[in-house]
Amino acid sequence: MNVISEPAIKRLEQLARVGEAITTRQVREVLGISRLVLHGMTLHPAFPKRQQIGKNFWVNPERLLAFAHSWNKQAAGVPITAVAHLLHATVPTARKLVRRDDFPKPIGDMNGRKVWDPAEIAAWHGPRVEGAKLPAGADIAPRKTVKKKVATAKGTRHGKAKEKPRAEVR
Repeated sequence: MNVISEPAIKRLEQLARVGEAITTRQVREVLGISRLVLHGMTLHPAFPKRQQIGKNFWVNPERLLAFAHSWNKQAAGVPITAVAHLLHATVPTARKLVRRDDFPKPIGDMNGRKVWDPAEIAAWHGPRVEGAKLPAGADIAPRKTVKKKVATAKGTRHGKAKEKPRAEVR
């Protein structure tokens, strides 16, 4: 999911202060996105309704700014697997913790899966040991990206081609 850039947010803030409606073409120019990406954003339930007046579709810039903030917040969200990593738990344990009443609520859905704000999870996870402070490294796991192991081609060994036995020349 693409994050809406900071200059685009600042431009939306300026347009929201003016308060005049903007066309969908202006929305694409301000956000710096293509028609296809804009179409994907319009399918999101929080996207402001577009009204056709004349030949153009018009959007309220104040509601578009609110949508941009919620979009960026959801883009920073983490799925259940990352929640499990943050809590130093397995995914089934993380699913059990998510069902608790005091666990932070998801901030939205991303690609059909719920996502959570990592800062809220860190704030929830801190006082779980009855208020005792944990060492800095034990509290929350850093977010890491894992490189996939490169698969070797068939008939190779450790990334090198097998040598065929050569016939003896006499």
